Amino acid sequence: KLPDGTVTCLNPIGAPARCSPGSSSWFAKIGGLASNTETQMRVVSFSSAGASAVSEPFSAGTATVPGVPGRFELLTKGPRRVRFEAQIPDPDGAPVTELQLQVQGPMWQWEVVPARQEITTEEGEMDDITAPVVTACWRKQPEGEEAESNGSEGVTWVIVLAGLQPSSDYSARAQGVNPCGAGAASVTCSFRTSEAPAAPYPLGCIRRAPRALELEWLVEDPSGAPVVECRVRWRRRDTWFTHYRDWQECRVPNYEGRRDPPRWVAEIPGLEPAAVYCFQVRAVNEVGPGEPSTIEEFGTSDVPRQPRSLRQIACTATSVTVEIEADDPEGAPVQAFQIEREFMLFGWCTVGDPPENGDPSGPYVVSCLRVLGTEAVGKGRLETTGTWHVVIEGLAAESAVVVRASSINEAGMGGVSLECNCATSVRPSPPTDVRAVGRTADGVKLRWTVTDPPGAPVTSCAVQWYTSANILEWGGGPLKEMMTHAAKEGGIWEAEVGGLRPETYYELRVVPINDVGRARKPSVPLTCLTACRPSKPTDFQLVSRGPRSLSLRWKINDPDGAPVQECFLTCTQGIDLTLGLAGSACASRSATTKIQTKGPRRVEGAQWEAEVNGLKPATNYSFSVCARNAVGICDDAAWLQHVRTSDVPAPPKNVRVAEAMPKGIKLAWEVDDACGAPCISGRVEYLCALKWCAAEHTAPEGRAPYRCPDTKTWYAVITGLSAETTYDIRVYMTNSVGESSPCPVKSLSTSRRPSPPYGLRCLERRGTAIALAFFVKDPSGAPVTKIKVERAKFLASEEVVCQQCVKAADSTGEWRVRIVGPPSCSLRCVAANEIGWSQPSEWFQLENTWTNAT
Repeated sequence: KLPDGTVTCLNPIGAPARCSPGSSSWFAKIGGLASNTETQMRVVSFSSAGASAVSEPFSAGTATVPGVPGRFELLTKGPRRVRFEAQIPDPDGAPVTELQLQVQGPMWQWEVVPARQEITTEEGEMDDITAPVVTACWRKQPEGEEAESNGSEGVTWVIVLAGLQPSSDYSARAQGVNPCGAGAASVTCSFRTSEAPAAPYPLGCIRRAPRALELEWLVEDPSGAPVVECRVRWRRRDTWFTHYRDWQECRVPNYEGRRDPPRWVAEIPGLEPAAVYCFQVRAVNEVGPGEPSTIEEFGTSDVPRQPRSLRQIACTATSVTVEIEADDPEGAPVQAFQIEREFMLFGWCTVGDPPENGDPSGPYVVSCLRVLGTEAVGKGRLETTGTWHVVIEGLAAESAVVVRASSINEAGMGGVSLECNCATSVRPSPPTDVRAVGRTADGVKLRWTVTDPPGAPVTSCAVQWYTSANILEWGGGPLKEMMTHAAKEGGIWEAEVGGLRPETYYELRVVPINDVGRARKPSVPLTCLTACRPSKPTDFQLVSRGPRSLSLRWKINDPDGAPVQECFLTCTQGIDLTLGLAGSACASRSATTKIQTKGPRRVEGAQWEAEVNGLKPATNYSFSVCARNAVGICDDAAWLQHVRTSDVPAPPKNVRVAEAMPKGIKLAWEVDDACGAPCISGRVEYLCALKWCAAEHTAPEGRAPYRCPDTKTWYAVITGLSAETTYDIRVYMTNSVGESSPCPVKSLSTSRRPSPPYGLRCLERRGTAIALAFFVKDPSGAPVTKIKVERAKFLASEEVVCQQCVKAADSTGEWRVRIVGPPSCSLRCVAANEIGWSQPSEWFQLENTWTNAT
């Protein structure tokens, strides 16, 4: 059924056929229909039996024109050409074959842009294009897919439009074209073609040199038309008046690999030093030159300014070293200096370089070295300050010179510095603090201080001396001299002067020497005495003695520089002597002959000692000692007289009874030990029948004489004596020399019976029980052991039985007894020890009226 309502039978292109053999599906291709239309159709099938019934009507449409592009945008642009990208789906059965572009320019309305005769995927050249034209249009195939369709988004097309004017505004839209016709146009895309570059900014100088400047600036690349080169032009500005010379220009091409694309750097060579130039830069791209930058003025490196300071820092006998502090102009550091000196009435003369023939006619500069450089900011630009050391050689010793300096760099010579007064090294000044720090028998050791002149330190010193009999007279003998080259730190010098006579006064002085010469004045003369003989020994004393030996000690000070080497000891006694620790033997001499030997030794410091052996006990000796050193023997000897060897002990003293016993006595006494011969034993005698007998010390009670440790007290226990007997006793002591004299005779007694009790009294009475108390003293060595109580009976007495007998615990000697007796009676007490009973006490009358007594 056609759109006009008529029904006709369609003629298929080719006979309808099965889709596959034996399949029940058929297909047919119908032609002759109008495009972009819907047609109602129905199908009748035929078999050998005839035609089938008509199928239900169904609607089928032919292909349509392309739809509105889903995306249309500008990809890239340039001064005369742009590139678009559009996305449009292909209608079913009629894919898009091309894109048609409509452009609206600044001078016309919408027009369809024609395409070249042959549209390819290449953009082509634009030299022959004067009007807008599509130079390329192609279908972009997605990666990994067929270029049939791109789903619902459609197929991407690329269109290149050329023939545009730079810096112009345009609007464009696209529509798809297929065999059915042209479709609807896309949305409008407005754009502007690439422009010329903007003015560069900011124009600055990053490096200066005397004959070149290095400039930098920033310029942004316009979209689609990058800068291909920059043009720099400059002209010099005269300093004395405002006048500009002609412009000069150079081109700075672009290059690949620039680190910072917006930043441009250019070095402008061929300039003049210390000059000011005006600079201007403009960028160039495909469109043409852009706007120029602002004019900036920059100057090349200038000559140095006047040095900041000039001073002398060192000197020698023929040279001076000056330190110069100068500012380095930016880009042209100071390279050298011109040194000038004031030459009498002729003004300033330049100090030249070292002569080649080695025969200088005047001062010359031997070195000019930079030793330090520091950064500083001055006058709005980065500069450096350098320190230089300049050595001027060829000057006279001990002379003065006035110099000045001018800095030099590649730009030229700068200003002159202030004047500096310089001087070469001078002779040393006289030494100070000259003193003797040591002496020997034939020399002295001197020490002094010398101040080194600047630049010419003292290299040696001459020591001069005279032999003078008078201390106050200078020049009393021939002058002698020696050289010394040894110095310590801090300007301290030392020298040992030898070959002198001992015990002699000398006058010495020192003359320092340096590279300039000898000092004009020597030091103040120093009077010095060489080493002398030892003085007389002092503190000569006896340290210890023995029966046949004596230990002596003395003190002798060592003379300065000549210590005591040995001492001689002399003894006066007519016996054989062996003196000294070294075992030296002395010959046998008479009683008036002096015996001398070597052998005493030094103990510590000035202390000496000697031990004399082989002497006679209990004998007096006299000793003398003298010392010798490298100079000689001392003039006077020290004497120690009436020195006695150890003697027998002194007689014991304070002989007493330490403890009495019934048949013995414990004796105690003190004895003073002889010096060097302590007591070793003792002997006790007692008088029996007008005859002195040796005391017995029979064990177990007896004991021979013995010493109480660390005391002078001795003890002895004598046995075999009779009780209640008095004996005359004497004591002897013995040491290594012999036995002492006996002590004075002492009368001593053995233990006795107790004395009669006393102080009898009644303590308590209860019926027939009576408590009595009395006192009785214990005899020495025989304490009371028994007590008995007696009662008076007619003309006699009888013993009363004691129920209890107790001795008091204290030392009062009180005893208490308990007895049974009649109501009234007379009582007395008797005490006994191991010797016997004592005499009874006085009678005590016990009264009947007592009931309780305390």
